[in-house]
Amino acid sequence: MPEHLKQISAAANRAAGLTRQLLMVSGQALGRQELLDVSSLLRKLEPMLRRLVGPAINFNLDLVQSAPILADASILEHVFINLVINARDAMPNGGSLEIYGDLFTIEASQARAQGVEPGDFVGFAVRDTGCGMSPEVQARVFEPFFTTREVGQAVGLGLASAYGAVKQQGGWLEFSSQPGKGSELRAFFPRAAVPEVETVVPVSNQTIMLVEADEKTRGVARFILSRQGYRVIETDSAATAEALWETQGQKVDLLLVELHPANKGNAEDFVQKLRRTRPNLKVAYTSANKTGNAALNVIAKPFNPATLAEAVKGYLASAAAEPSSILPVNPSF
Repeated sequence: MPEHLKQISAAANRAAGLTRQLLMVSGQALGRQELLDVSSLLRKLEPMLRRLVGPAINFNLDLVQSAPILADASILEHVFINLVINARDAMPNGGSLEIYGDLFTIEASQARAQGVEPGDFVGFAVRDTGCGMSPEVQARVFEPFFTTREVGQAVGLGLASAYGAVKQQGGWLEFSSQPGKGSELRAFFPRAAVPEVETVVPVSNQTIMLVEADEKTRGVARFILSRQGYRVIETDSAATAEALWETQGQKVDLLLVELHPANKGNAEDFVQKLRRTRPNLKVAYTSANKTGNAALNVIAKPFNPATLAEAVKGYLASAAAEPSSILPVNPSF
């Protein structure tokens, strides 16, 4: 690649990175919410984090086990990479850096102080033995564009973007430091309340197309179904599902469609259109406005993992409904 094209590409990448950081600072970063085990994510990041800190720094992970949260993986990676880089830069002559995790129950008074809902949280801390910070610097540590480095070495968005990203995931970030004695940054995330479901791998490679507008609900359903061994193709609307159907439709064993008054007509039209090409397509619906209706293949929301898994298993084992009996004339949704 010619040198000028490389420079253009590098500038575009820097601009994209800066834009993403600015979105995180403002809490507007785009991402896909999914159920994640942060400890597992950090273990996958560990080789890269070790390269980032270098051989002069003793790096250690002491992580909590099995702590799922609902978040975006790439945003969490950005958070921890920034926290580690910040700690590394505070130890130019080497030292120790540790990431450790624990589980917490946050009471109402503490939750109000942080602007979050009370409940169970997963906490992770990045602790270093670096130079520390003065009280004056600590007071501005999460301020956008604030940096103690020389002009041109940093734009001052690392910790600010990490703070915004953690807030976007429903948590918060804390900081403590003493000059000459190191620093500790603590990130807290609400723990996802998803009961354990026995993992059962189907005898065939079955695929479910999930059409659900709400990102968090979609993430929970994807997690439950994936734990059952199904391949999940997820979309946020009938329109996006229809576009995917052209290339993925023949792989779909069950169509799982959200149904509520606002999209009832769209859902019906969508299903009828697909049934013209796949008359025996198996279809089930999800709805927060009914307790569930087995005759119509309606699964109530919010999802109970065991109920969703059992219902999907039953629908896949049953014969497909006739196109004319997809929905009654006036269903009470």
